[in-house]
Amino acid sequence: MFSPKKMKHYILLLFQNYFWILAISSVISILFGNMWLFTFSMPIMLFFLAWKPKRSKKNLFDVLMVLVFVSIIISWCINSYSFRSVLIFRFVITQGAFMAAYYIGRNMEVDVIYKVFRNALFPGLICAVLGLALYIYQPAWYIANIDNPASLESFRLRSIFSSPYVLSYMSFFLLSYLLALDFKVFPAFNKIEPVTFRIRVLSYVLFSSILLFCMMRAPIGGVLISLFIALFHTAFVRKKIHVLIYAIVAMIALCVVAWNIMQRYMDIDSMLFLLEKFEMATDSSGDFYEARANLFVADDTLWGDGAGRHAFYVEQYKMESIRDTCYQRLLQEVGYVGLTLHLLLFGCIIIKCVRYHRYLGFELSVMIFLLLSMIGAEPLATPDKHCFFYWLIMGRVSSFRLPKKKII
Repeated sequence: MFSPKKMKHYILLLFQNYFWILAISSVISILFGNMWLFTFSMPIMLFFLAWKPKRSKKNLFDVLMVLVFVSIIISWCINSYSFRSVLIFRFVITQGAFMAAYYIGRNMEVDVIYKVFRNALFPGLICAVLGLALYIYQPAWYIANIDNPASLESFRLRSIFSSPYVLSYMSFFLLSYLLALDFKVFPAFNKIEPVTFRIRVLSYVLFSSILLFCMMRAPIGGVLISLFIALFHTAFVRKKIHVLIYAIVAMIALCVVAWNIMQRYMDIDSMLFLLEKFEMATDSSGDFYEARANLFVADDTLWGDGAGRHAFYVEQYKMESIRDTCYQRLLQEVGYVGLTLHLLLFGCIIIKCVRYHRYLGFELSVMIFLLLSMIGAEPLATPDKHCFFYWLIMGRVSSFRLPKKKII
């Protein structure tokens, strides 16, 4: 039998290779029609690694996390609805497991937990190459996995996954991670392993192409935020102006390459679809913002009508889900109290990132991206957006302490 220490070692290894598990599960889903490997392995991994009998001294973020959990439990206790026990269980093994990642980031060293990003680079590149090939040639089984092949949404690149969000959001995380490495946003005392030059170049080209072909505003905007923070760090923290100039030249070259790829492999309808989405976001008429504002409408309640009651999986029980915005779902499920506690936690995390911006630039970019993506997507509830990454980052920020001797 495995000792607890050995078991933790192997489970940690699986956790650090999360994207391999997701990719393999997607292949199994194509062949046999289920994602059981991912569905069963993720909550086991997250809850096991989150458990720590002797916890460190509580801080403000830990207290806010407890209050968030309390608001969730209260929403269950005061409401009665069909399939309540089943939906509570589904919440625990999905959103509850994702939230448990906070304690993984809280209790483990940053170089250990951030291997989940480094180890995702290789399978990510494989999925990117496959995705571009499938996008261009589109075999019959690939078309069959698209819900509505006649819609413009079918133009989004999916690779081997059922949703274009999987690779698009992963591209954001990996590009932001690489930018933090290359611009030395990560402080030296983090001891994060470097990535070879060839892998970095391939990653920038392929993942940037993936963002274009997935045609999603939020991940593209998120990468631009990460880039801005990296450039700010280079210019004002490290004061390396020559590095800044080289970076700008490299970005111009990358944009030229990306534009040539778009012209060669993206048809006119796809290009117009992508441009239209950006035009909508910058439309001065306000129609876009009015439509988004309507997504925040929910029942006026203090505690909501039950956490998990409007998640994506409730459609299996003939119930109404909320997929368009995370803010609306939180307001509907956990009410004003629960939503306020979530936002207070996120806000405090961002404030700490800003306070220690020379050390927590990567984490700051992820948190800003989270708040933006919550407007038009569900990054905290739907697994195709790698929900546990956000809670992992929050745990990392919560545990951050300056070393006795500052090393920049």
